[in-house]
Formats: sequence, C-alpha cells, structure tokens
Amino acid sequence: CLSCHSTASGKQKGGLLLDSREAIVRGGESGPAAKEGDADASLLYRAVTYHEPDLQMPPKEKLLVKDVEVLRAWIASGLPFPEASAQAATKKTLDLAAARRRQLAEP
Repeated sequence: CLSCHSTASGKQKGGLLLDSREAIVRGGESGPAAKEGDADASLLYRAVTYHEPDLQMPPKEKLLVKDVEVLRAWIASGLPFPEASAQAATKKTLDLAAARRRQLAEP
C-alpha cells in the first residue's frame, strides 16, 4: 500500500496517504479510508476484499486472505497505530526505569 500511498514514496494516488492514523481517517478523494471499529464500512477493507469491481486494491493482485483478516481485525480494534503504541511503550519503560531507581535508592 505504501508504495502508492505514502509520504516516503512521494505518491498520493487518489489523494490517499496511509502512513499515519490521521491520514487514514481523513482519507482521500473517495472519502475516509477507514472507520474505527467498522471494517465493512471502511473503504480500505472493502478495497482489499475485491468484492466491488470498481474498488480493488492492490490493483495487480489480491492480498493473502490472512492479511485481509489482519486488516479487518485492526480496523475493528479501533485503528491502533505504531507511533501511538511506541509512545505508550516509551512512557511505560521510562516509568519502570524511574521506579527501579527509586527502589534502589531506598534504604
């Protein structure tokens, strides 16, 4: 997807970027790419299922069924995005490190 829909590729086909959660929710020329919690209403999911002749991505070959199901589950779970998870993990790590220092400092 990112080879045609990302800032890094320099391509934004259909006005759609998929390299941030905000861009996915904002969508492109056809509207929002994904609706949190509702795969069936999400253009992104509908495109990769190939059920609609005018909406099929990627254009050259279908994704594996297991990858389509992963996408469905991701949308159903609210579109968690790596940068948010990374920030949460970093905060948790920092908090654990601070707790360990406090523990070591106690008599």
